[in-house]
Amino acid sequence: MQNQESGQGWSEIEARIADNDLQAPNGRRQQILKLIRDSDLIPNGGATKYMVGFLFRRHNVVVWELSGQARNFFVAAKWQGALERTSLTCEPRPYEKGQTDGGRHSALNRSWSFPQEDCLCVKINQDQDFRNLLSVIGSAQSEQDGILDRKSVEAAMDAMDQGGDNEERVRLSDRFDAAVTTWVRSTRNRNGRVYPTMAIVCRVLGSAGLTDGWSEKTDAAARLHNAGFIVVDAENDPLQPPEGVDHLLRDAERIRLCAYHYFIEPEREKNASQVEIRAGDLAKAMGLKDALPNVCQVLGGRKFQQLARVPAPSHTEPNPSSSTTFTFRLKFQHKAVEVTKATAEVEHSANNLILYGPPGTGKTYTTAEEAVRLCDGERPTAEPDAVRRRYDELVRTGQIRFVTFHQSYAYEDFVEGLRPTTGETEDGLPSAGFRLVPKPGIFREIATLAEQARKAAAGERRGPVIDLAGRQFWKMALGAKDAEEHVYQAAVAGGYVALGWGGDVDFSDPRFAEIEAVKQEWRTHYADDTTPSHISQPWTFRNAMKVGDIVIVPYGNTAYRAVAQITGDYYFELGEDGTYNHRRKVRWLLVLDEPLPLDTIVEGNFTMRTLYELPRHRIRVEGLQRLIGGPPQIASPARADQFVLIIDEINRANVSKVFGELITLLEPDKRLGQDNALTVTLPYSGDTFGVPDNLHVIGTMNTADRSIALLDTALRRRFAFRELEPQPERLQRDVEGIDLTAVLSALNARIEYLVDREHRIGHAFFMLCRTRADIDAVMRNRVIPLLAEYFFEDWERIRLVLGEGETRDQGAFLNRTRLKPPRGLEDHGPDRWSYAVRETFAEDAYLQLLA
Repeated sequence: MQNQESGQGWSEIEARIADNDLQAPNGRRQQILKLIRDSDLIPNGGATKYMVGFLFRRHNVVVWELSGQARNFFVAAKWQGALERTSLTCEPRPYEKGQTDGGRHSALNRSWSFPQEDCLCVKINQDQDFRNLLSVIGSAQSEQDGILDRKSVEAAMDAMDQGGDNEERVRLSDRFDAAVTTWVRSTRNRNGRVYPTMAIVCRVLGSAGLTDGWSEKTDAAARLHNAGFIVVDAENDPLQPPEGVDHLLRDAERIRLCAYHYFIEPEREKNASQVEIRAGDLAKAMGLKDALPNVCQVLGGRKFQQLARVPAPSHTEPNPSSSTTFTFRLKFQHKAVEVTKATAEVEHSANNLILYGPPGTGKTYTTAEEAVRLCDGERPTAEPDAVRRRYDELVRTGQIRFVTFHQSYAYEDFVEGLRPTTGETEDGLPSAGFRLVPKPGIFREIATLAEQARKAAAGERRGPVIDLAGRQFWKMALGAKDAEEHVYQAAVAGGYVALGWGGDVDFSDPRFAEIEAVKQEWRTHYADDTTPSHISQPWTFRNAMKVGDIVIVPYGNTAYRAVAQITGDYYFELGEDGTYNHRRKVRWLLVLDEPLPLDTIVEGNFTMRTLYELPRHRIRVEGLQRLIGGPPQIASPARADQFVLIIDEINRANVSKVFGELITLLEPDKRLGQDNALTVTLPYSGDTFGVPDNLHVIGTMNTADRSIALLDTALRRRFAFRELEPQPERLQRDVEGIDLTAVLSALNARIEYLVDREHRIGHAFFMLCRTRADIDAVMRNRVIPLLAEYFFEDWERIRLVLGEGETRDQGAFLNRTRLKPPRGLEDHGPDRWSYAVRETFAEDAYLQLLA
């Protein structure tokens, strides 16, 4: 039934939608509005240009973001546990005390939204997602799950710790002590005391008729377990939940919540600046066995960083092991900037540089030289060919990227934008329909690559370092892109790779080393299915792949998302839905938070086959080795590999629009890895993003096009500027009797006098001149057309620059002819002239120019 309440509120919301549709039309807004009107949401009176607020069943706040794709909804942070157990994507939007607007969108701090409170951003990609969201926050069970947070649970423990005549404590203890089988451990130091799960849940929820078991989602132990608390016995030893109970959290989700509640938040309460979490201590506290790889993966992962609101941690080696210790900084956002010598050195060695000067001053060559210096840590040889060879090598390995700005260049090209894509089958074939998905631009791609290299250098890797020499490489898809994301996630969490071809036929028997046996077995079970891949792919997976081989997991045909090393032989295990049953154990060497371009590690694109061998000549071993960590002799480099993005003609685009919110992140002390590191939430993907401190940005700017004084002020503050002037002294002084140094100096002296210094001509115009004919060609085809542009076709001033007297009609470079007035225009104005570049310059043209 359509919701008719708050008529004035609905009118306000419709007006806001109309404003946004005028700015960026999107039919999705009206579609979502219809869903909202048909639900139990009513306007709560709150609205800004881009955000509107609602109440769900009178007391739950829901905020809808109208801008962009209009797919973001915001709800209270207490629903995180319940939402993460659904297919919905949610990301924390914490309130950061002391930051402007709490470090997030200002509308989220209004009185009608989440003032000074944490909240969650939930992505609504289809109508069913919206219904699922309301189902989660509306059901009584979700309501109860949601408010079992750390604060309320610890408050219940405080109540039970109060002695004397506390009637509630006596009542709770008398009621539950005799029947208790499960207890819960506090996240604070309470001298080892544990608390009956039923007593705590009853104190928080006021529920009756509870049991303290696991079998039902509403049981006390199950509630506390799913909320991220450690359930124990009377001796404070962790209890492991029973197998086969689907509603209980397990693996990464549970590790993440327990680490947050028992390690991060207690230290944050103490106002600590950092916290160390030893993987073995966390596993022991939770009673986990053989789970150290999973524990280390969680502690080093981005999801935990988002939950705990911390930057990427540092950690010790080896990783994973029981002794691996992760160090998290808790006060990184509020640390004061102290101006010290070290700070000054950071500013002096700025990561951002713009080379500016007139055309032909060697800006392009200097960027290559500077990029090589930044990547290699030392100034390259002065030999131009050697610099170019090294530059090309670094481009091939992905350490240097090049882009040219132009008037149409936009944020969507540079950082990220929405691109249409189709779904794909397991073999990469397009399926019906398409949708818009965020696609990273060149800046985000190289920033992601640099961040992975920074983590590798700091030891933040998924496993032991290996040498890629002599390895065999395979491309292997794990499920259809996007449509079967659960297949990939399960494989990463479980430490295996899985093949979908071959159905439910078990090929474990030794006889299946022969492909004919595989073929016969398949036809025995599925005589009507003659698809060749059901035979060739399982045989390749079982027999051709060897222990120690390297597997690259694609994301489409032009990107990859993970790299693994085969560690075990083939085995058969039925998947959850009866698919992807053929498996091999692997060690994950690299799992990316977002895909990277394939050309950083493999030449060319992937084909659509699920599994095939990659020829070694296509593997860019140096780039791949950098991402997973080098071999033992170079496993701990003194500095992370450096990356350089070169932006040619940086002043030709609208820099403020192209960089957007990232302009702040470019500051050297705001980079990831620095004490004052900052991140932002990207508008299209909603991902958290920062700029690593091993990424340098070099821009070039032609001052003949635009003065640096006209550049955006924010850009000028964040870049160092180096002027490149014409260097006539680098030219030959005698080329068939012509002094090129003097010629260029004379030209520039006249240009600077008649225009300004920013329009001078660079020495690069004449660097390759070896004969008089070469000089004439440069003057005819490059210099004179450039002067015509500078002087707006004012040929008399061009003649002055070329040293031709005002009275001579026949110059050394130009001829002028008086125009005869057409009939009827004889008395119309002064004499007019026609100008032409001479077919052959005068023999003494350059002597006249210098005279």
